[in-house]
Amino acid sequence: MRPRLGQILEDFATKSGAKIDFNTTITRIDQDDRGVTVQLSNGETDRADLLIAADGVYSKIRQSIFGDEFKPHYAGQGVWRYTVSRTEAMNGFVLYRLPTGRVVGALPLSKELCYLFFLESTDEKLRIPQDRVCDYLRNLLAPFTAPELVAAAKVIGEDKHISYRPFDVLMMPAPWHRGRVVLLGDAAHSLMPQMTSGGGMAIEDALVLAQELNRNDDLETALKTYCRRREERVGRVYDIAYAICREERKPEHGRDYSMGLLREGYAFLAAPV
Repeated sequence: MRPRLGQILEDFATKSGAKIDFNTTITRIDQDDRGVTVQLSNGETDRADLLIAADGVYSKIRQSIFGDEFKPHYAGQGVWRYTVSRTEAMNGFVLYRLPTGRVVGALPLSKELCYLFFLESTDEKLRIPQDRVCDYLRNLLAPFTAPELVAAAKVIGEDKHISYRPFDVLMMPAPWHRGRVVLLGDAAHSLMPQMTSGGGMAIEDALVLAQELNRNDDLETALKTYCRRREERVGRVYDIAYAICREERKPEHGRDYSMGLLREGYAFLAAPV
């Protein structure tokens, strides 16, 4: 589960010497040729050589530095995620498909748990009242006859975690930096989930940025090289995932088309960063 991943990352960051200020935001950014100064919501002021903004698709720092030119947009899809007990059939990334093309997927989280995900296409962002969520999800699963999905539908509402998130996406063109402020992860590129690689792309960003800062004494050169290396790779994954989304929303090809795109995308992801 994501809270567990967050705890693992926090523990390692703390052990490495990082200082983490929780419930703290940046209220002002001032930069010059020698560094960047930030004022924090807790009243403190900090100064560093570089500010790395990894504050998500709705990044306040991106808006502050780049203005309103780059904004995420709704892609016409959202995802239901439903945490259930893991069965023997859910031994990896599993897809269940109806003759109509609708799909439920399963992804393991641990030896005991997995989550089901259901991609739903709507022209406008879906809004379901909380007291109707369980019935809504049961109706989504009702056409599926796989025993594990039938069993999952029966226990909806029994303290099982259910979430829904619409997909607001962004592929910002390079450069992802101005002066001594650089964007990383969803702040620069928020992807559709079809390639299950949004988090992976952010981790790759961090790796490549660290490599370039280590290799180059000149900050501007390091940041330009980081953006060049990452824009092409992330852009390819973004395009493939979005192409699958468009096919799911308005099918124009056979079922092998989306699977071909998936295979192409995973082969690309397997290549060295």
